[in-house]
Amino acid sequence: MEPQIISDETWKLVDGIWDKRVEEEVLAMQKAEFNEKQQLLLASHFL
Repeated sequence: MEPQIISDETWKLVDGIWDKRVEEEVLAMQKAEFNEKQQLLLASHFL
């Protein structure tokens, strides 16, 4: 298998896609943590 040459433009595209996916994952985790905290706060209100 011969090595392939990847252009800078291709690397920029891949890097941009990767950064977007990482950002989406971080936002999803933050949303899940926020929802969990809200449920705990609501439950503690009734204790």
